[in-house]
Amino acid sequence: MLTFKDMKSPKTISKKWLSTSIPEARWNTKLAETASMDYFVNNLVSPVLFYEVVKKIPEDAIVTIIAPHA
Repeated sequence: MLTFKDMKSPKTISKKWLSTSIPEARWNTKLAETASMDYFVNNLVSPVLFYEVVKKIPEDAIVTIIAPHA
């Protein structure tokens, strides 16, 4: 479980991670490559790009969706 304390030291996100809050054109930026406070704030204030990301999920993938509500 990621805690506030952990976010003070950003961790590199797996290359398998598909962000629904950052457009694909920006996936190679520092914001998109680290699990940081900035990433999670961006995630809260940005539109969800769910449809764009769903098209990139391989057929045999296991998907975990985390959302504040249904």
